[in-house]
Amino acid sequence: MAAIPSKYRVKAADGSVDRDASMAKLAEGYRALESRMGSASGRPAAPDDYVIDVPEELAGAFDPAAPEFKAFQAEAHEMGFSQKQLDFVMGKYFQEAPRLVAGAQAADAHAAEATLRSVWPTEGAFDTNLQNAERAVAQFGADLGESVVRDLQNKPAVIQLLARIGAQLREDAPPQGDLGSRGNPGINELLAHPAYSNPRHPEHDAISARVNAYYASQPDASKPI
Repeated sequence: MAAIPSKYRVKAADGSVDRDASMAKLAEGYRALESRMGSASGRPAAPDDYVIDVPEELAGAFDPAAPEFKAFQAEAHEMGFSQKQLDFVMGKYFQEAPRLVAGAQAADAHAAEATLRSVWPTEGAFDTNLQNAERAVAQFGADLGESVVRDLQNKPAVIQLLARIGAQLREDAPPQGDLGSRGNPGINELLAHPAYSNPRHPEHDAISARVNAYYASQPDASKPI
C-alpha cells in the first residue's frame, strides 16, 4: 500500500487498509486535480462551455451549433485551448471569412463564364446570348433582366435556358411599329392609350406589360420616357 499516498488510504473496520476504497479515493483526487489544472490553464470544463462571439455581419452565415464546428470545439478542448486562445483563433477566422467567401464566389463566377464561353465561343455569340437571357427575364418586369442574369451568373445551365427563351421571343416578335397582327393594336396606339401614362387606370398594368414586352423584343428600338 506504499504506492497510495497516506491521505488517500481508507482503513477497514479491523484497522487494515481497504484497497478498493483507497483506490477509489485516489482516483477521485486525480479527477479533482485534473479539473483544477484545467481551470487554472483557462480551459473550460467542457467543449460546449466555450463562448463564441459571432460578429453581427456574419450572424446569418456562421452557426456555432453546426456539427462541423462542434467537432472543432471538441478538438480544441482536447488540445487544451483556453477561452482566450480560442478567441484569438476565431477572431482571425472571422476576419478572413468574408474574403474567403468572396474568393469562392469569384471562382464560381469564372468557372460559370468559362462554361458559357465553351458553348458560345465567340465574343459576339456570348454577348448576344446574354442579351437574349436578359430579354427573357425582362418579360416579367422592366429593368429586371440585367440584375437577374447577374444574380444567376454562377448557374450556367439556367443562363443557357433563358438565352434560348429570349432568342425565341426575338424570333416571334412582330416588326417594329406593329406590335402584332390579327387586330392587336400597334405600339404607337399602346403608348397613346390613356392607361399607359396613368398608374391609377385599371388597365395600366396590362398596357405597360405589353409595351415592356415589345421593347424587350426590339433591342434597337428606343422606349419613350
